[in-house]
Amino acid sequence: MDLRIGREKFHFLKQGLFTDRSFRPLTRDQKLFLLFLVQLPELGTAGIRQISWDQIAAESGSEFAVAECKKLMAGLQELGRVIYDREWLWVVNYFKYKPRNPNVC
Repeated sequence: MDLRIGREKFHFLKQGLFTDRSFRPLTRDQKLFLLFLVQLPELGTAGIRQISWDQIAAESGSEFAVAECKKLMAGLQELGRVIYDREWLWVVNYFKYKPRNPNVC
């Protein structure tokens, strides 16, 4: 679920995400990187987007260097949180991070 105010677009995250049993074991950097990936622009409704390493680093606003992105992505991929292959990113269980809209059946 997203909210647009003026030109800004806001993404909502599910309440209780940080107390979720599957989220707690992640390191602080893995949590931050995963939350960054979840909010990426143009991430489709299935949590899939084509994006290069350079784009990931650039869109992080210099928060993550390319080498750090690769390390964090590898760790999240090992844990089954993301799949990154030939510049295609899939955030596994993308819907788990988004709140349900009570206005949509």
